[in-house]
Amino acid sequence: MPEGEELLPGQWLTLSWNLRGARTFSRSDRTWAIPVFNFDGGKKFAAVLEKRGGTWYSWVHLLSGGGKRDAKRYLALVRLRSPEGEPRPTYRTSVLPPDCPKDKIFRRRRTFSLSNEAAREHITTEGLLGHRREKGYDYCLPIDYQIVKVK
Repeated sequence: MPEGEELLPGQWLTLSWNLRGARTFSRSDRTWAIPVFNFDGGKKFAAVLEKRGGTWYSWVHLLSGGGKRDAKRYLALVRLRSPEGEPRPTYRTSVLPPDCPKDKIFRRRRTFSLSNEAAREHITTEGLLGHRREKGYDYCLPIDYQIVKVK
């Protein structure tokens, strides 16, 4: 999605998280860059991908707005894509305020999660841009996100 464009209601945003080969799966902890996207009149949201031990987690923060109260007005739908591009089952999770501490996120299980093995099954080279290959990235993990306004 081009910068500044807004995600429309019902529209899925596919983020291809760039990975560096086999060592990505053997490293214990890693957090990926946070792409920012707009929804609902320019409100800014950010997706996060984090690997802890043998489990991968993803969640969405509302960056603009009044914090916890505004974040509760939204849900995030998250799903993997198969290596062939087919969508997998969808997971519903809360959108979190930007100041939500990580220990609370994990303690309350407010994330989409998958095992190392499932992540490995869903990696692909499709969508990996040439300049990313030049920087040493070998694969990407495509994950779809959709924001739903609930209140």
